Amino acid sequence: MTRLLGTDRATLVRRRYAAGSRDANGRWVRGAATDTSFVGNVQDLPGKTRNVEPSGTRRSERREVYVGQRDFLRPEDDRSSPKIEADEVLIDGLVYKVQSVETDSGLITHTTAIVELLREGPR
Repeated sequence: MTRLLGTDRATLVRRRYAAGSRDANGRWVRGAATDTSFVGNVQDLPGKTRNVEPSGTRRSERREVYVGQRDFLRPEDDRSSPKIEADEVLIDGLVYKVQSVETDSGLITHTTAIVELLREGPR
């Protein structure tokens, strides 16, 4: 919890997609994206989730994002109709996809999300 309340808070961007649909040829068309700024805290996950770049810098493929709001980030839900796409979080110019979300309603309500770097880059 100290991570959420610490000094490492940053303004991040959540990208949420509206419901998609099929076009005249039956191909899936993604819904429109809406970007929303929010204040959160980003932490690298330990261990094998980090990769070393050619420049020698270390970058985490998966990270934890702490948000002081309940149910602010959502993972994919392909059981819903229409399918709910996972939110994306823009961190340092890179796009991460929300993999899982856990909400804690203890002393201070907050959400912890695990996000993973998307290979295709910004959209």
